[in-house]
Amino acid sequence: MNRRYWRITGHSGLDQIFEKILPTDMLADQEVEALLQCLLARELDVDALIERLGRQSRSAVPLVERQEGSMMPSYSAAGGGIAFEARVMMEVDPAFPIYPDFAITAAA
Repeated sequence: MNRRYWRITGHSGLDQIFEKILPTDMLADQEVEALLQCLLARELDVDALIERLGRQSRSAVPLVERQEGSMMPSYSAAGGGIAFEARVMMEVDPAFPIYPDFAITAAA
């Protein structure tokens, strides 16, 4: 059976500083947004955090952004050279292909 999970990562420049994989039923979308805010706040110094929050209240740019255009949710929060991202990923069981007709055609 196919399984879905959240893959949450954090980067400072090109260096990965955080990774966590959780079942999608463990966190709702709103909880993922709150988690990204907490992770980003933990990495920023107080002055950068205050500046970021102050800019948010005066602009349309949210602290956590949802990327549209995909069936799988994706969220990101960034500031001060630090970026956190949460994406829903799917682990596919070969016995249960997502596109069975394609799998049969490709194998032929």
